Amino acid sequence: MNLEILKKNIVIVPVIIAILSGTVASVRYVLNLTNTINASKQELVDLKRDLSVERDRINKAQGDISNINGTINMSREIIEMLGSQLNELSWDVKDLSR
Repeated sequence: MNLEILKKNIVIVPVIIAILSGTVASVRYVLNLTNTINASKQELVDLKRDLSVERDRINKAQGDISNINGTINMSREIIEMLGSQLNELSWDVKDLSR
């Protein structure tokens, strides 16, 4: 009888050990996968925050560019006005010198 129990245990013990080691490996794989997912989630949150900051910087830069364009256009108009005034003055000087 002890011989039969020993024969059964010799077959069953390696099977149980294989099942346990497979279970432990599966649990370790799932834990590593969960850690990877959590790290990826945190990276996504960081990237979204960085994207928001960069969008704000782009919007500010676009506003600055609009201000610069307005200043350039205003400067052109002033230069044209001053040019026409200078032209009128030169005609006035010519008229006075006659």
